[in-house]
Amino acid sequence: NGCTATTTISILEDISAPPADAGPAGLLTCANPIFSLSANSGQADTTLLYFWQTPNGGFSGNPDSAVVTTLQAGTYTLTVVNPQNGCSATDSTLVSANQVPPAVNIPTPGILTCLQTTSTLNSSGGNPNFIYQWSTTNGQFVSGQNNASALVDAPGNYNLLVTDTINGCTRTRSAIVLQDIAIPQANAGPGPTLTCNIIQAPLQGTVDPGANISALWTTTNGNIVSGANTPAPVINQPGLYQLLVTNMSNGCTNTASTVVLQNIIAPTAN
Repeated sequence: NGCTATTTISILEDISAPPADAGPAGLLTCANPIFSLSANSGQADTTLLYFWQTPNGGFSGNPDSAVVTTLQAGTYTLTVVNPQNGCSATDSTLVSANQVPPAVNIPTPGILTCLQTTSTLNSSGGNPNFIYQWSTTNGQFVSGQNNASALVDAPGNYNLLVTDTINGCTRTRSAIVLQDIAIPQANAGPGPTLTCNIIQAPLQGTVDPGANISALWTTTNGNIVSGANTPAPVINQPGLYQLLVTNMSNGCTNTASTVVLQNIIAPTAN
């Protein structure tokens, strides 16, 4: 009959991407070795799907959740999917790391001797952000246990713990303080007896052979003719003679003494 009719249908469109926010950048340190990544600032929508990706892995837990933790630095990408319309959105954030231990070393400390009774432990690479803590099990501190340099007066093993207050990382170093206080040998020997025939004679002192030793003779009531700086000086008066022996390598000394007698009693002549 040539009649017609018309009708209309509306086709709706839902292509709205879900919100995707990977959160702010993070920093891993020795004090905080774990960083938490939260999708959309932790305001997760249970109707959405979340997927975390990173080239080097490093997730602790399920990466397909709104909140994940990581132990490694890298760029982390968040993909959010709306299963109702199939639309998705991505966002990424960077997690960096500052986990470098403090750079510090201890130069070889000086040896303790009879002259050098203290030794300074110096730590190189000092930094105002470092905390220093010295310790020992068999030595002894004079001062500076919480400073970059410490003063000690006993041999032993010394340990240094350095903490970087910026990242919480630590490093330990150790040093050994040696001591040389060997006392040199001092032997004044038997004293000679002066007579009318023997008006002068050498003393018979001895020192360590082959060592860097100095000898010095003194007397308060005798007389040294020559060789006061040798083990066997020549004397010509009775009295008490003292020998001072010094080890020139460590400054240690030793003393000995001997008595020189005199027999000049004249025979009776009648």
